[in-house]
Amino acid sequence: MERETIIAKRIEAIIGIVMLLPTIIGIISFFVSFSSGGFDLEDLRVYGCWDWHSTDGGASASPAPVFLGLLAIASALILKDSLKYLFVQLPPKK
Repeated sequence: MERETIIAKRIEAIIGIVMLLPTIIGIISFFVSFSSGGFDLEDLRVYGCWDWHSTDGGASASPAPVFLGLLAIASALILKDSLKYLFVQLPPKK
């Protein structure tokens, strides 16, 4: 395998990991705040998760879960073929 291809795939894997971080941080912070004492599903309105207002005055869901989900899917597709190249040894320069 060519050296340039391995380096490009490593960069691609790093970008995929960076794209996956906001979703992982969001899930961890949700579970930490949910497992802390005195937290109820009614409190989600306080944090702004379910209190997103549309422009016509009606209430609608926040688009953040959709964006984080699409970001996670995109990063998983990137990582699918490039993660193994993080562990491949680079061949010596010619």
